[in-house]
Amino acid sequence: MKHKSVAYFLFMFGLSCTGFIRISAADKVDNKYNVLSRMFQLVFEDMKKQEERLKVLENGTTVESCKTTTNIEQENISGALTETQLKAIQDNIQHVKDYLDRISKGLAAEKIVRTENTNAIENNSDNIEKFMKEVQNSNAELNQTLVNLNDNNENCLREMKTEFKHQEVKINAHTDEKFDSLIQNFTNQLNQHGRERRDEMKDVINVIKNIQDNVHHIIQVTNSNLAKGKDADQSSTAADGHASRAVDGNKNGDYYADSCTHTMKERNPWWRVDLAGSYAIKRVVIKNRGDCCGERLHHLVITVSDEEDGTEETCGTFEGPGAKGVVYTITCDRPILGRYVKIQIKDDNTPSNLTLCEVEIYPA
Repeated sequence: MKHKSVAYFLFMFGLSCTGFIRISAADKVDNKYNVLSRMFQLVFEDMKKQEERLKVLENGTTVESCKTTTNIEQENISGALTETQLKAIQDNIQHVKDYLDRISKGLAAEKIVRTENTNAIENNSDNIEKFMKEVQNSNAELNQTLVNLNDNNENCLREMKTEFKHQEVKINAHTDEKFDSLIQNFTNQLNQHGRERRDEMKDVINVIKNIQDNVHHIIQVTNSNLAKGKDADQSSTAADGHASRAVDGNKNGDYYADSCTHTMKERNPWWRVDLAGSYAIKRVVIKNRGDCCGERLHHLVITVSDEEDGTEETCGTFEGPGAKGVVYTITCDRPILGRYVKIQIKDDNTPSNLTLCEVEIYPA
């Protein structure tokens, strides 16, 4: 009997679903939320009908069993639906109603949210369209401003060109006037002081001649040895190798020909010449000893100073060791102005003899 009651309930629920299908097919053009709402409404109505039928069945069975049925029929009818079965069916119906009610409320809430979102999108679309119109208006105003600025710039340039031309004409006229005036004054002075000018020309010729003589002298000095015959000294003297031998003009590399200098064996020995005037020193030429001991020429540093004990500026260096009888030329990186030229061996580790057979110094 219990299975029959459940089958009856499912049959009735199937009829309701058939109604749902008919309603859905008929209302395709309606909104899905409206269709679902109507379907749920029909379910509620069918559920109420089922409840009423069950109540009638229960009540009717009890009444009829007292009036018209036999004892066997009363037993069959009263056993058709027990109170427990009826309660279970009612509970199931109530659960279905509650579930459908929650779904209906959820769909209604979703419909409200979607409606609000649609309104918000429409409002935003209106705001975006308004903003785009404002942007277009701003672009139009900016373009117009640029056009106006361009026109103003062109006007300013035209005015500046016109002003420049006007000033150019005035300057040219003023310059021509001044130039004509100068020429006229100069011509008048020449006419008035012709003889004086001729005398002045003679003086100018004399000045030019003096300049030529000075240039010739400078050329000679440039190509001449500034050290020859000048005073020289050195850190010490050995074997009669006096400092003056390096500037006597004798280039013989044999020490025994009395042509070379010689210091004692000491640390950092030096030789120096006084040029008796300041010159822009450019080259220093050194003739090394030729009969022996050429390797003694090493670690040379050539310096120039404007005073005897003044600040020394390096012209150049010679690392060595030298070879016998070789002439070495040290060229300054740039001309150095000075009066004293010093040649020194700078080797703190080994005592050395400094020997120079001839030293020539040339200006820039």
